[in-house]
Amino acid sequence: MSDFNSDLLKLTQEGRVYTITMCNDDNRVTGRWIEEFNKILDHLESLKGAIVLILTSSHPKIFCNGFIIEELAADPEFMTGGLALLCHRIMMASYATIAMINGHAFAGGALLALSFD
Repeated sequence: MSDFNSDLLKLTQEGRVYTITMCNDDNRVTGRWIEEFNKILDHLESLKGAIVLILTSSHPKIFCNGFIIEELAADPEFMTGGLALLCHRIMMASYATIAMINGHAFAGGALLALSFD
């Protein structure tokens, strides 16, 4: 499980419930963040049996603050190839997904939150 812990995302497990905690200040969506999130989803999709995925934030007032605008502007495929594919993957997951929104969700953060069951 420690393979999925970084300065951006932490994965914990209690029984069949897996929690991803966003833990980087204001939890901005970046290319690296999407890459790490996809690695966690790869792991979860390899598991047998029913599971539940919860996404939350370690910040008391910010769930996800959206994009870093410079990264979004530098990569024309960031939305369609990065975040959109991640959101689609969450929407199509064969397991229950819960966004435990404990603060503001702006821009990409709102899109992400809407992708969960």
